[in-house]
Amino acid sequence: MQVDPRLKAVPLASEVPGWAEEVAESGVPVRLTPGEPLFADDDADQDAFVLLEGTVRLTLATGRSEAVSRPTLLGEMPWVLGSGRTGGLVAVTAVEGIRWPAAALGAFADRSPAFVEALSDLAGDRLRRDQLDLQLRRWIP
Repeated sequence: MQVDPRLKAVPLASEVPGWAEEVAESGVPVRLTPGEPLFADDDADQDAFVLLEGTVRLTLATGRSEAVSRPTLLGEMPWVLGSGRTGGLVAVTAVEGIRWPAAALGAFADRSPAFVEALSDLAGDRLRRDQLDLQLRRWIP
């Protein structure tokens, strides 16, 4: 199977052997138009999203919002935490990506200790950033 070179640009692709191939095989291609949501706060699904092209706005329950336009994995935290969504993702521009079903993500985690380690690092970084954001918001009117 040939893997889209944009998928190989996601940092996890260089850190985790077989990750790009797994996502290409088990993921579902997604195209969004500007303003179209991919997921919303409190959605029950735990699928992840791999942004390949375009810009999305990620809005978290903490109130933080950021535009993301680099190839990356997004929306994985509900799977990591075993919870519902704590933020939303909306296309700012035309977007191409891959929706990676939670079941496929879990199956890959079962087979790949390197993926579990990389995901742990990613999740830890995001949780620390969210915690810091909440702490700093005490001083922002």
